[in-house]
Amino acid sequence: MLGSSAALIFLLWFVKKWTKRGCGILSALLIEMTFTPACRAMLPTPRGRGVHREKEGRILPTVLEAIAEIVVARPRHVLLVAAALVAVTLGATGSKGILSDTGLCRRFAVATLA
Repeated sequence: MLGSSAALIFLLWFVKKWTKRGCGILSALLIEMTFTPACRAMLPTPRGRGVHREKEGRILPTVLEAIAEIVVARPRHVLLVAAALVAVTLGATGSKGILSDTGLCRRFAVATLA
């Protein structure tokens, strides 16, 4: 118990110190790679209903398996479709923020114009 509380205190100190320096993502990555697995290792293993729930078929694993088969079978096609979707999405959302103002008179103060 003393060891885990000391680890928690060190962890909180570490996060406080590194987030002040702008390294919040790095500290979160370090926590996720070290502290979270250590906490999960202390949990008991699943039994009964948890194991049965893992084994029964669900929709998401079958859909992900089908997507994986498509990606493995035709990687270039998938890459082209993904690039096209990204281009269309960026084009549709980015074009709203473009302001086409080429008038030079508006760039100067009214008093400077003759």
